[in-house]
Amino acid sequence: MTIQRSQRHGKLKETKTNIVNTVYMPSPVKEALQLHRQTAKSDLWVFPNENTLQPYFESCPIVKTYLKPLLECLNIPYKTLYATRHSFASSVVEKNLPITLAQKYLGHQKLSTTMDFYVKNGWMDVANIDKEIDRLFA
Repeated sequence: MTIQRSQRHGKLKETKTNIVNTVYMPSPVKEALQLHRQTAKSDLWVFPNENTLQPYFESCPIVKTYLKPLLECLNIPYKTLYATRHSFASSVVEKNLPITLAQKYLGHQKLSTTMDFYVKNGWMDVANIDKEIDRLFA
């Protein structure tokens, strides 16, 4: 899936960085989106307003109409979209994945933005730091 533009407060614009972003996702998510696309009423928008087939003015109706019911079916507690971004970045760090992965997914041009605003030292696996440093110099 690619993200080419964004809608914020009723205004359609290029992405903040003016870059088309490719979103990589787990197979079950990709399959669910492909199934959704087969029954979607719009070819242009993933989750349009059901009445107008245009993008929503803000994210609240999308969350209420699509996200919360989906999470409830999956028995996953709801978190705000903003909190989900932080959770994703911290999970990348906790799983020892490259921090540049979080940077790319969050759409940051500078790695320092990801580090300064999304990754906190407390999320790092400090219990295994000595072992990882030993492996680095082995």
